[in-house]
This record gives sequence, C-alpha cells and structure tokens, in this order.
Amino acid sequence: MNEKPIHVSEVDIMANSLIAIGTSPYSRENAERMFEEIKNVFLNSQEIRRSGSAALDLCHVACRQIRSFF
Repeated sequence: MNEKPIHVSEVDIMANSLIAIGTSPYSRENAERMFEEIKNVFLNSQEIRRSGSAALDLCHVACRQIRSFF
C-alpha cells in the first residue's frame, strides 16, 4: 500500500462481510463436508470469493477488502 498503514476491517457480522474461501485440492475425500460448510457461509454472508491464491487472499484481508474465515 505504498507505505500506508493497513488494518483489517472492523466488520464483525458475517451477514455484512465478503468472505474469502479456500479449498483443499489435496484432501478431496473431505469435499462433501467442506462444500456443505461453504454453502452455509455463502447463505449467511453477502458473498464469497475464491481467488485460488492464499497470499492474495491475505493481502485483501489486510487491506479491508475481504474477510477470511477458511
């Protein structure tokens, strides 16, 4: 952020949050349970995003652009 301080969002209500999710390509045997949990998060939040990059997700969290629960 070009030396500007960054802070996580103060939003603490899932219904008001944009959520970052991740999946585990190495543990596909858990897919049914994982996607059931993701469905519950989706239904209780504004929206979910999956970028495919944990590093990018962490940057978005740090810049208050997204909230990460997984």
